[in-house]
Amino acid sequence: MLAVNEFQQRSADKELLDLAMADDRILLTEDKDFGWLVYAARVDSPGVILVRFRASVRGLLAEAITKLVPALRITYCVIQ
Repeated sequence: MLAVNEFQQRSADKELLDLAMADDRILLTEDKDFGWLVYAARVDSPGVILVRFRASVRGLLAEAITKLVPALRITYCVIQ
């Protein structure tokens, strides 16, 4: 698992999809723009999972992702 904020502060969505594609990583994100890029613009991607959390439970996000990745048998992903 690789968190984007571990290696860069800001990045363009297309750059992250290119990175995910090059490394064969699934992208986990809260940003709905990735859906537009993958489905409407047909940008190649090994996969995108959109994660939505209400503000009231935002503090549980990291723990939930930590449990989700192994449960889905995702071995190689980028968290944005």
